[in-house]
Formats: sequence, C-alpha cells, structure tokens
Amino acid sequence: MRGHAAHRALGLQRRARLIRRVVLRGRLFDLGAYPAFRPGRGTVRAELYALRDPRLLRALDRYEDYRPGRPRASEYRRERWRGGRPGFGAWLYVYNRRLDGRPMRIGH
Repeated sequence: MRGHAAHRALGLQRRARLIRRVVLRGRLFDLGAYPAFRPGRGTVRAELYALRDPRLLRALDRYEDYRPGRPRASEYRRERWRGGRPGFGAWLYVYNRRLDGRPMRIGH
C-alpha cells in the first residue's frame, strides 16, 4: 500500500498504477516488521494496482519470498483473486507459514 516500505522500495509509484481500493475477506497477522495476510473471516483494506512494468511481478515475488518452482519453501504464495466479478483476476500474496500465537493486527 502507498506509504509502506515495499511501495517505495519497489518504485510502485512509477512502475504501477493504482486502480482502486478494495476490501479482501481475511485477516492480517502481526509478524513484527510486516503483516501476514490469510483469507477467511474478517476484512482487510488493500489497494489494487495495474503493473506498468512487466518485470515488476518478478520483483514482487522476490520481495514477498515467493518461489514459483518451490511454493512449499516460500514465505508467501501468489494466488489468484477474483474480486467477486466474472472475468476479473488479480494476484494476491498469502502467508504460507504457521501463525501459531501471532496476534491479529487491528485497524487494517
């Protein structure tokens, strides 16, 4: 999201275009330095972007520690999000490790 470390580090302001804000069904968990998203009950505010630079998807995968050839070893999985509309699709990074004892984040 705008204003967060990844947005600046990956140059999203010039490499992607904000389409709109969205609400995801799920929860955020507090990992300390960053949150972990899991689908489920609850809602999470997010931003939907169109990539201007096709290389950005690979950079996002590296940033999120998603390894397409080794999904079980990845910290996050990249999953398809339909947004409740036929014919629509976007990518979403879902935390891929155990969350035992991790608190949920409030206000997201």
